[in-house]
Amino acid sequence: MKSLTRIGLSIITNILVMMVLSAILAFFNIPMDQLWGFLVMCAVFGFGGSFISLFLSKFMVKKAYRVKLIDPANAQGKQLFVVETIRNMADHHRIKMPQVGVFPSVSLNAFATGARKNSALVAFSDSLLYNLSEEEIAAVAGHEMAHIIEGDMVTMSLLMGLVNTFVMFLARILAAVLDSALKDDEGKGGLGFIGYRLVVMLLQNVLFLLAYIPVSAYSRHREYR
Repeated sequence: MKSLTRIGLSIITNILVMMVLSAILAFFNIPMDQLWGFLVMCAVFGFGGSFISLFLSKFMVKKAYRVKLIDPANAQGKQLFVVETIRNMADHHRIKMPQVGVFPSVSLNAFATGARKNSALVAFSDSLLYNLSEEEIAAVAGHEMAHIIEGDMVTMSLLMGLVNTFVMFLARILAAVLDSALKDDEGKGGLGFIGYRLVVMLLQNVLFLLAYIPVSAYSRHREYR
């Protein structure tokens, strides 16, 4: 149900943004007949890239952070404690036991990832397990498990897919508006082939940086809610 709600909100947001963009394009007399197809293409790339990253996230973070999975049969000390803590939380919420791993880092850090709550990974830095008490480790484990149970990874992927889609789309719309404004009455001038693409690249970078501000704010809100 929560996944359907997130998808529904994403669709509603898309519709509202398109209504605003349609008004802007109508004001500048830019035809919409080909832009809807282009928007679909941007959505395929935007959401496709975001969800491919989500489905590969477990594999990628294992390689990037050199995560070693904890074998419950051979775990001892705090590693055994964290595995049992995660298992108890998973059983309580009736989800499949996530993989639990440790990665080398001087920082006290932990994260959760995975495309589905029944196929997730929770990883802890070795420094965190060494320096924190069992009570503190349990609190960190509970925080990371909350991300899995609430489906936060899917929410962030939907959000990033939405951002990617409209960054690509809006950059080209703004470049087209600028190109049209620079042309004379006979249609000559404008940005030109290379100029148009350079402007698109610049706008994509600027728009993504601007869009990343609310995305980061939401991410921080999610961490401290």
